[in-house]
Amino acid sequence: MSPALIVRRIGTDEEVHRVELRKNIGVSYVEKVLNGLLRNMDLENFYVDESEVDEARADEDTTNE
Repeated sequence: MSPALIVRRIGTDEEVHRVELRKNIGVSYVEKVLNGLLRNMDLENFYVDESEVDEARADEDTTNE
């Protein structure tokens, strides 16, 4: 399974939406789009969790060493 950016509800950490990423899509671009959508829709109760992406990057870094 690919790492994903996850939209979660603040306070409960409920997973509301998951965007699985592929290597050819920039994580920062997708994160900016998700954050922009949340802001424009005035959804202050949500945040973008990038922990899966961070874990995948860390694994990739240790593999390349």
